Amino acid sequence: MRNASTIGCSRSLSALPSPRSSRVTQPTATGGAVDVGWVTLLLCSARRHGLEGPEAWADYAQQRLDALGQRPIDQGVVLQGGATVRRFLRETAARFAAQTLPRLQELKVLTH
Repeated sequence: MRNASTIGCSRSLSALPSPRSSRVTQPTATGGAVDVGWVTLLLCSARRHGLEGPEAWADYAQQRLDALGQRPIDQGVVLQGGATVRRFLRETAARFAAQTLPRLQELKVLTH
């Protein structure tokens, strides 16, 4: 059975989960999981909405965060200022594209 975080990656997000990390389990086996934070879930949502590439995903995440009145947290610090948030989201989206997305696809949590 897939957990709520797995569903969050495959469906549109209407609300952010807790800022704590979520665990996405491998749907076809037990014991395999990838820890993802709520910013990563927003990047999954952007991809699910048909947006392509880290820059578009980061822009989507920033729009959702702004609409919800939320700010990302980096190493325990709430990020303030548009340029700082934008830089953080773009760097996070680039890491997501290079590292997390391939792992989620390998586990068959997300499709290509």
